[in-house]
Amino acid sequence: MVQLRQLAGEDGKQVPFTILFSIFERAYLLYDSGSIREEQWLGWHDYITDFCSTPSCQKHWATLGDTYDRQFKEYMARRLAGIPEPEKRHWFCALLRNLFQTQ
Repeated sequence: MVQLRQLAGEDGKQVPFTILFSIFERAYLLYDSGSIREEQWLGWHDYITDFCSTPSCQKHWATLGDTYDRQFKEYMARRLAGIPEPEKRHWFCALLRNLFQTQ
C-alpha cells in the first residue's frame, strides 16, 4: 500500500499521467517497430505534440519520465522542446506543407 501511495503522489494526481504516458509509449514503440501505419502514427504524434505543450504534461513528465523506454524518452524530450521530427519519418506532413505553401 505504501508503494502505491508513493506512485500516486499528490493524492493520486500522477496516476492518470502514468497511464497516459504508458499509452503514448506503446503507440510510439508500435510505430517504431513498424506495427502501425504512418497514417495511424500521425494522429498519435499530433496528439502527443499538443499534449506536451501543456504545463501539466511538462510537470508530470519531469517526475515520471525516467521510467520509460530510452527511445521514447528521447522522442518525448524532442516533443517537450518543440524540436521537429526528421522529415523522413513524417513524409506525409512534409508533402502537405509543400502543397499548401505553393498555393
